[in-house]
Amino acid sequence: MHLANTIQLAYGIPGIITYFIVIYAMHGVEKILNKSFIRIYTLTAAINIATWLSSWLSHRLRDEPTFFFYYEWASDHNLFRNILNFLVIHFYSAQNVCVLLLSFDRYAAIYSISKDMLWWKKYHLIIAASAHILCLILILST
Repeated sequence: MHLANTIQLAYGIPGIITYFIVIYAMHGVEKILNKSFIRIYTLTAAINIATWLSSWLSHRLRDEPTFFFYYEWASDHNLFRNILNFLVIHFYSAQNVCVLLLSFDRYAAIYSISKDMLWWKKYHLIIAASAHILCLILILST
């Protein structure tokens, strides 16, 4: 295995395991933390894991001789190759949407100390889904 891939695995796999531990811990203290924060963080973690996996499948294993058969097969199947490339682009955009949602959620938590932000608690899932759908539409249209 190439050194770069070994290094990326050395920090990637523990990072993914850490995501699962943190999500489990956050759901354990659900009464203390804001539910919108837990949901958005869980969505962000899932997207980050999917981004990591899809980038491995579409880019990083390309130099590994063990996976040459996979890339030869993928080069003959344009639809599959295009789906993998689309997923990489979509997940990168989705990561940016998640950062925006987390930032807004933290702003709402701080702002709610002095003002009523009940609407965010009610509609954060709709706003998150709408943002991801809009991101998907923008990617598909380009």
